[in-house]
This record gives sequence, structure tokens and C-alpha cells, in this order.
Amino acid sequence: MKFKEFSVDRISGITESLGKVAEDFINRVASEHNQLSISWDYIRSEIWEDSGRIIFYPASFESNDRIDMTGNFIYCTELEDKVTAIDSSELSDEIADMKYQKLVQDIASLVDRSAMSEMKYEIRCFNQDGEQIQI
Repeated sequence: MKFKEFSVDRISGITESLGKVAEDFINRVASEHNQLSISWDYIRSEIWEDSGRIIFYPASFESNDRIDMTGNFIYCTELEDKVTAIDSSELSDEIADMKYQKLVQDIASLVDRSAMSEMKYEIRCFNQDGEQIQI
């Protein structure tokens, strides 16, 4: 699989990068899938906070299996650093989980309000456990 990386240092830089991700998705990812006659229905966004990545790839309502050949992702240093700080803190598991969930929810909200949402494709956000995030 070919995934293109867009890197940002700060979470505040994710919004700007989402415009670049959307452009790459239309010009490269969607085009390649359409040329290969791979049927897809929506853009799946997965937030892998522990590695600082927000991943985007084509997906299908028809199957839970991955159909993507290409995609893209944003790597955010600050996102990974925040997770590392939570991991190494003395917080209880309950409070740490609440902090992770808020962080992921905030990133999903950025994706939902971004240039990605102006595309003609539906976008669905998932956490790294495969659970859809309700925005």
C-alpha cells in the first residue's frame, strides 16, 4: 500500500494539513482507486493517537475488509507527545482513558469541520480500536 505522509509539529497545524490531505485524496487516492475499478463509498479516517497519526483511506459500506491500495495520513508530533505524557503520568486508568478519549474526540472534530468535510465523499472517523467516533 502506498500512503503519503503530511507532517505537522502542533495539533493546531492539523487543520491546514487537512486541506492538503483532501487535495491529495482527490487527485491521487480516489483517482488510483477509480482507475483500478475498486468500488468504495466513503473516506475512513482512523486516529491512531499513540503513533501520532490520522490516517485516511477509501472504504466500502459493503465490507469490513480493507479495500484500499493507497491513502494518506497526517503525522503530528504534539499528538504523539501528549499520549506519551499521559502514558508516563501517575494518573489513574480512568482519568487517563478520559484524557485519551477527549484528545481523539477533539481530533475527530477537527477532521469533521475541515476541508475534508467539503468533499463530495462521506467521512467517518474511527479510533484505533476500530470504533466509530460520534461527532
